Order: sequence, then structure tokens, then C-alpha cells
Amino acid sequence: MLEREKIDISQDRKLLGQLIMDSTLLGSVVVVGRPELFDSVVTKTVAQWVWDYYLRVGEAPGRAIVDVYAQRSAELQPADQQLIYDFLSHCSEEWAPTNTKFAQSVAEKFFRKRALAQLVEQLQRACAVDDPSVGEKLIADYSKPEVHTSSLVSILHDTRKIADSFNEEENSVFVLPYQLGEMAGGFIATDFITFLAPPKRGKTWWLIASALSAFIQGQNVLFVSLEMPEEQVIRRFWQGLTGSSRWGETVPWPVFVQDGSQYYIEDQQRKTTKVDTSIASISKLQETLGKISGGGDLRIATYPTDTLTVSKLRSDLKTMEVFDNFVPTVICLDYPDIMRHEKGNDERDRINNTWKGLRGLAQERKCVLIVASQTGRQTMGGTRDAGDEDVAEDIRKIAHCTKSIRINQTDEEKERGIYRLSCKVTRDSRVVPDQVVCTNCLDIGRPYLEMRWLREIAAPQDEEEEIPRRHSRR
Repeated sequence: MLEREKIDISQDRKLLGQLIMDSTLLGSVVVVGRPELFDSVVTKTVAQWVWDYYLRVGEAPGRAIVDVYAQRSAELQPADQQLIYDFLSHCSEEWAPTNTKFAQSVAEKFFRKRALAQLVEQLQRACAVDDPSVGEKLIADYSKPEVHTSSLVSILHDTRKIADSFNEEENSVFVLPYQLGEMAGGFIATDFITFLAPPKRGKTWWLIASALSAFIQGQNVLFVSLEMPEEQVIRRFWQGLTGSSRWGETVPWPVFVQDGSQYYIEDQQRKTTKVDTSIASISKLQETLGKISGGGDLRIATYPTDTLTVSKLRSDLKTMEVFDNFVPTVICLDYPDIMRHEKGNDERDRINNTWKGLRGLAQERKCVLIVASQTGRQTMGGTRDAGDEDVAEDIRKIAHCTKSIRINQTDEEKERGIYRLSCKVTRDSRVVPDQVVCTNCLDIGRPYLEMRWLREIAAPQDEEEEIPRRHSRR
């Protein structure tokens, strides 16, 4: 059985492996990249085979590249045969890029740099000739290789672009579950999302829930924590996946009870199941999750407070790409205000520039970036619901976000296990003029158990009671 090549930091070999395995990526660069732009005899030769295969078949060869080798190896010198065999014998589906859109931008940059390097070599040789026109012609004839996407759209002729502009489902990376998904809409590549809430009102839990939703929907997710130690983050994720508590205790468990066309929340208690920490149990669930996620992955990175900068995050993402072949399509960051802010005249400017830098990072990496931010003291204790104008430190932060989801919770609702979430969509979707009411049990890592629209909840009889309750019958 063919094995995965563990570590190969050669950029041209990494790109070639991705082109072998991804038809979309290969199709986007085959007309602008050239096999001779690769660095070595091995990659030049195999790239030519890949180009020939695509032009003949219309797709990337994938594992069929081994068959191509068998057919064409007789053309090679014996030493080259062995080098190419050693490279292709590690061919694996894991060579495929985890974020094709980002891989396209990396491939374009690679070909542009290699084309420039070759131009420099040709110009150096031309300078040795007693005829300046030779070098001048090279410069005049040079055109940079780039994936061409026209910035002009014809309303009369570009049928596909018009259809695709309305196909939100096709562009969506993932959606939040149930009513939350209806309210917030699909999250698309380059989106910069924030959860807004007062302190200690569940921002981290909702970031974890978002990460798990994206992972289960097949995305590669990176969760970055700047507050909690690694073990605590792992526990929260595993409890959320298993629906189990740490100690197997009896916990509050609010449930929706229907009364005619309206709902009440009944305050119940339930005995939970303790997390099974046996290696056999963990391995079995990991295997199941691998099948459910359809190739997605979920990784956790922790940093001490006030150490991570946008530049450091960008650098670490590059390291993950090179050494781990991991390019996240979704990044959850908990949370930007406690990063180290590098640029600005004062603290507010530095925080704003960090948020601006994160927005640029989402665009650069072609990923969804989800963060959290606290609201100001006027919302402490849930005395009133948070609005975008209540964001702590600097209101300009919200200007960089494509969507903001507000977490509302009074002290009483916190005690009962109730969240109310609302969303202001700043792109081009209609704002839903309602809140989603979620029952939760954080003891098992679930910030939502059930959801209902606020309009479905019976009107409170007591002015002090935000969400009507029924006494438990258990």
C-alpha cells in the first residue's frame, strides 16, 4: 500500500503533489503555469506528465500518476527513473490541498516567482551578448503567469456569474445549526464573524460550538485559545462531542414544553454520563468522527495571553501548511482583544489595527475567521441586551466584521441555562428581527440543547421574568 510522505518542505514538490490530486486546482493553473517552471528534473518531468494527462483526460491524475509512470518510465535515464519512483511511491490522497482557494493563490505566486527567476537567468545570459536588443526583447515579451479572473461582468452575457451570485449554498463554507443557521445565514470564505457578549456569558462556548459545527460539516478547523490551558480546551471539545460530563453528576436541564402554539421552558434536572476516558473508547469515537466529518479535521493551538500577534499567527499558519499539510478553512480565535497589539499610537488604535489585520488574514487565507469580543460595562449582568454600539474598547472593531452575533443572557437566564442570540448581518442578507432562544447544559459542553424563536415563547406574566417557566414535574 502506498504511504504518505511524512515531511517534504520542498515547495515545488508540495505544489506538484497538490496538482496531482486536485482537479480544480490543476484546471485553474494549467493554462498559466508551465512544467519547466518547476525546480528539479523530477518535478519538471512529472509536471509535464500531469499537464499532458489533464489536457487529454480533463482531470487530475490522482493515484493514476503511478500508472503514467509505468507507461513513460522507459523514456527516462535510470538515475531519473529511481528519483521519480521514490517521489511517486509516496503518492497519497493526503497530498490534496485542504483549502483549494488558498492553494490557487499559493500556486500563482509560485509560478510568478519562478518565471521571474528564469527571466533573470535569461537576462544575465543576454548581457553577455554584444546586442542589448536581445535582453530588451526578453523584457518586452515577458508576461507574468497568473490565474485570470476577469473583473468585468456582462449583465447581458455572463449567465453563469449571475446564477452563481445567488447560489449562497454553493459558496457557503458551513452554517450554524437549526434556527441559528436561519438567522445568521451561511458563512463564506473570507467572512470575519464576531460573537459579542458581556464577560462570562459563554463566548468561548459558542466559539467551540461553531468550530464543532464546521468540523462535522467537513471543514478543516483551527481553534486558537489565548486564555485557557490546552487540557481545559481539550476537555471542553471532547465533552461537547460526547455529550458527557466530567464527573457524571446530576445537572440542571431546561426543556421546551409546548402549550398550544406557544412554548414554556420547564426547569428539570438529569443525571449525566461521565466521560469515558479509556483509550479504546476515545479511539472508537475518533474513527466515527473521521467518517462523519468526511475528511475534515479539528486542531487546537494555545498561546499565553499577550503573546500572539497577527504576524505570528500568519507565520504559524504557514508552518502548519508546510509541515502538517494542514490549511484551515475555518479559524476560531478566542479572543483578539488579548492578543499582543503591535501597531498604533495608543491602545485603542493598536486593538483596532489587530482586528483590521485579522480581517485581512481571513481574506488572504480564503477562510472563515470567527472571534469574540466583550461588550461594555453597561451590559454587565445582562441588565440589558447588547447592541453593536456596546462593543468594548473600540467601536471600530465591528466595522471590520461581516457579521456579528450577540449573546444575551440575564443573571436569571444564566442560572436556568438559557441563551438568547441575535444577529446583525452586515453583508447583503436580510436582518431577522427576532432572537433564537437556546436551552443549554454547559456541564456536558453543550451551549445549546434545543432552540426556538423568541416569538414562539409565551409572553411572560411577570415583568421580571424574561422567559416564562414551568415548574418541573420530575
